[in-house]
Amino acid sequence: MPRLRRLAPALVAPLLAWSAPAPSAAQTPLALVTDDRDSGTDVLLQAVSPGADGVVWVSGHGGTWGRSLDGGEHWTVGVVPGADTLQFRDVQGFDAQRAVLLAAGSGPLSRLFRTDDGGATWVETFVMDEPQGFLDCMAFVDDARGWAYGDAVDGVLYLLATTDGGRSWSRVPAASLPPALDSEGGFAASGACVAPAGRDGVVVATGNGPRPRLLRTRDGGGAWEVQDLPLTAGPAAGATAVGVGADGFAWAVGGAIGDPLEGPRVAVSTDGGATWTPGPGEPALEGPLYGGARAPGAPGPVLAAVGPGGVAWSGDGGATWTTLREESHWAVAFGDDGRGWAVGPRGRITLLRLEGREPDR
Repeated sequence: MPRLRRLAPALVAPLLAWSAPAPSAAQTPLALVTDDRDSGTDVLLQAVSPGADGVVWVSGHGGTWGRSLDGGEHWTVGVVPGADTLQFRDVQGFDAQRAVLLAAGSGPLSRLFRTDDGGATWVETFVMDEPQGFLDCMAFVDDARGWAYGDAVDGVLYLLATTDGGRSWSRVPAASLPPALDSEGGFAASGACVAPAGRDGVVVATGNGPRPRLLRTRDGGGAWEVQDLPLTAGPAAGATAVGVGADGFAWAVGGAIGDPLEGPRVAVSTDGGATWTPGPGEPALEGPLYGGARAPGAPGPVLAAVGPGGVAWSGDGGATWTTLREESHWAVAFGDDGRGWAVGPRGRITLLRLEGREPDR
């Protein structure tokens, strides 16, 4: 199996106290359906970032990036010059012209790039200067403020911050961060181990240590809170994806590499991530979960999860799951229009469409 962070997974999770409302006679029951799209590439795609007005960015191995301007009907695919040996494990698209790419790998293989002209040119904005450093994922609170997380270096958590949309990055001082656990790091599976959480907040899901944890700041990095996550723990195990909603529903997912269904892979919170419990249900997908996402605008938490075992979804906050596809997928994300996108090996791009809720476009 291809190497993740150094191994890795990711998925999504749910809520115990929440239950989906029964559909009325006039209400169409929700259903998530899939539709294959032709990406124009056969490389492993490992991250996806849907935006507004039909714009979708993807990234993958071989220095590859891709972009659609028409909701996935047509794709432009390219390779960043001089970066064909890099693995772009995360991408953040701001609009049709602006995007940031994160390459994961040991030492200088971990890099960050930005384009302001739709991928015609890319500027390298960061190169890892720690031989043992390894970037895993990134997330932006808005067009300017963003974070990139990596494995701990010399026992210190590794976190980068930007305030100019990824044009420059600075490392968050060790004194500002909680102490790292032994071997603590992340999983460069789907670019989902960091997520925005409120106007000035961000959450980071960790793994590979004695217990997976959630790191959270509410004030732009001035102070940090730490909670343990009830997920499978240990080397090559832990949390791989996380999300926090404005309604207080939060999810975190993970798993153990090499163990098909070993231990809990889903954790949920009903209080915005202050406390966590194991998920009320789990997908039947075999193996770790590499990515997860929540669909916006649905009546209650609608979740999608992906991994080597395929694609699954839950319409009731994770209590029950339905398998949609059995082909391997590595990442999944939803845009504000309600459409979801899952990507994976051999250039695979799958549209996820929520029936019972009309997309915005």
